[in-house]
Amino acid sequence: MSQLENAMAVIINIFGQYAAQAPPPDKLSKKEVKQVIEKELSGFLKDQANPTIVEEVFKLLDQNPDQEMHFEEFMAFVTKVTSACHKSLHKE
Repeated sequence: MSQLENAMAVIINIFGQYAAQAPPPDKLSKKEVKQVIEKELSGFLKDQANPTIVEEVFKLLDQNPDQEMHFEEFMAFVTKVTSACHKSLHKE
């Protein structure tokens, strides 16, 4: 697999790993999103001192306000974080 394909597989696997912690296994709860942010994005979000980040993420991305994050909503989140990191890295 190419590097991009590997990156895509990692994102899919991370979503599945956290979503499988509790039913339903194809969605992330707020608790699971918080775990993803704390464990998988701590390096990129280390300067983020906002204690309400999970609530804000859900407000922005939970398109069908069910208080769960579907894979498509998770990908929108990953895209926004990646874009912000890209901008930050290229500022210097």
